[in-house]
Amino acid sequence: MERILVSLVFACLPGTAPLYAGVPDEAREQGFSIGTEVYRFTYEEPSVMQESGAMVGLTGSYSFFRENCLLRAEARAASGEVDYTSIGTGSISGIDDYAFELRALAGYDIIDRAFGAGIKDSSCIAYTGLGYRYLEDDSGGRASTTGHYGYRRESNYFYSPAPGCVL
Repeated sequence: MERILVSLVFACLPGTAPLYAGVPDEAREQGFSIGTEVYRFTYEEPSVMQESGAMVGLTGSYSFFRENCLLRAEARAASGEVDYTSIGTGSISGIDDYAFELRALAGYDIIDRAFGAGIKDSSCIAYTGLGYRYLEDDSGGRASTTGHYGYRRESNYFYSPAPGCVL
């Protein structure tokens, strides 16, 4: 019950926009943002098993932008409960899941570079970076509906976000 109350409190907190939103370009050198997130998590191995449930967490970032170049650090942490189902090993409800992620991004405003200051209200920041994601699924010692026991799973991922463009 305590976990549900904490989740509801975080879900009701409003997110915030970057601190430099609506500020003239010459002042957009750095900014922080912090907010909440609620999302549905689903992991599936077709014809084997599926886990899904709601996750609630916090997200934050720091951005530094100067002379068409962007450097950005992002962090997020979330927790929730998922339900496991499998044709072969039954089901388990209310499994605690945790997620943590860090990313570092670098980008360049390609519209401003290509077209100059004539369209200053527009930008397209092409970016790439490096990220780390940790996931924990803690069904250790819990019996499924068919008597099979779960276990604690941890996943560690290092990745590079696909190059993209922020408009």
